[in-house]
Amino acid sequence: MTPTHDGPTTPPHGRPPVPPHTRITLEAAETLASLINLIRNDWHQPGIFKALERNAPYATALDITLATTHAARTPENKTPAILDYPGPHWDHTTQTDPNTPTSKPTPQP
Repeated sequence: MTPTHDGPTTPPHGRPPVPPHTRITLEAAETLASLINLIRNDWHQPGIFKALERNAPYATALDITLATTHAARTPENKTPAILDYPGPHWDHTTQTDPNTPTSKPTPQP
């Protein structure tokens, strides 16, 4: 997904870009927006999608799913634009490629 908003090129959360192959796809973002709208019917699906679109370059598909779900479960978050900012919704994310091992395998004797 390529961001189409007219705002800053990096959202205020300050996360660096992730490799394109790890980002959420357009189809997956549309599906996630629908799911989040079921959880938070006060968040409108187009707004959820726009928040996903703005943040897609800066989070893996897994991380954006985790952050969005966490944000939606927090009643104090009034809009999906919360994803643009640092907060506890990003705390459980990895900011890494889920296909890259995080440690070296232990040699077997």
